[in-house]
Amino acid sequence: MGNTRQSTFSPRTLQRHSREPNMSLNRDIYPNLKLRMYTTGIRQNRLARMLGIHEASLSRIMNGFREPTGDVRVHLAEILQSDPDWLFYKMQISDDVAFSDNAQYAAHQ
Repeated sequence: MGNTRQSTFSPRTLQRHSREPNMSLNRDIYPNLKLRMYTTGIRQNRLARMLGIHEASLSRIMNGFREPTGDVRVHLAEILQSDPDWLFYKMQISDDVAFSDNAQYAAHQ
């Protein structure tokens, strides 16, 4: 017969995946981390291996869905040869803005 497993989502998961205009999620991203990865030529998958964490975990850190631990911060700063305070400068974004920017980009294609 069919699978009777029920899918459960937390309010946070629903909020994160929702595209309703009044369901925005503000999050912090680290633009200097991405910049430093670009300038050093270290790709996300390689950096994750060097840190000993999953690539998905690093992606969540980079995109503001997870806060890095103190050890990860220190190790990232060492690998990327950067000051941790500079590397982890936070910039707050809203998913509404990101979604809006993507929609505008798609409209011009």
